[in-house]
Amino acid sequence: NFTIAALPDFVVTSISLSPASPVQGQPFSATVTITNQGSASGDGGYLNVWANRAILASPGDGTWNQSWRVNTVNAGQAKSFTFSNLTAPGAAGTYTFRAFIDGPGKAPESNEGNNQLAVNYTVAAPTRVVSVYSAQSYDPQQKLLSLTARVIDSVYGAVTAGSFTWALLDQSGASIGNGSLAYDAPSSNWRATTNFATGLVSGQYTVVYQVTTDRGGFNQSSGSLMVAGG
Repeated sequence: NFTIAALPDFVVTSISLSPASPVQGQPFSATVTITNQGSASGDGGYLNVWANRAILASPGDGTWNQSWRVNTVNAGQAKSFTFSNLTAPGAAGTYTFRAFIDGPGKAPESNEGNNQLAVNYTVAAPTRVVSVYSAQSYDPQQKLLSLTARVIDSVYGAVTAGSFTWALLDQSGASIGNGSLAYDAPSSNWRATTNFATGLVSGQYTVVYQVTTDRGGFNQSSGSLMVAGG
């Protein structure tokens, strides 16, 4: 007669990502649950994860992105581990998140072939926003309208090239002047000045800005201009 020794059997039972569809190049977290479905307790070794690995990993593969020390897991027990500050791949698309319990392959188990679980997930492109921060002023003595703006693209940063136009609307909404702003590198601002030969009467005006960046971003916004007299 002989007795078969009871052994643990470690499996990855679930993977949950937060957010479920992270933005390219941005941090995300993953909660991985492992279970010992064997008949004996054992040391689960290390739980290794990859933000993107489509193929099976081999025991001892050290290319993982993060790793948790699992320690002892009793028979029938489940443990969850949260991996924070993982980095999503740098381009939008579909990728494979992989988790590997007993990554080093050193824990004796009743089944050595069921230690990995992979899930596909979508990496999203960032929501692109082009923001215009403007200031407008009018000098009634010189009859001079001065415009200053800074343009920020949420994906590419400060905008220094493209098409940037303005239009001045009076109290009725009619356009009474328009032109373009030019980028001024020393100040990192877009600027324009325009002389109104007949001056502007007192009242509130609206400056409408429209920018198309050299990378295809677009914004239309407006700023208020109060004229005391002219």
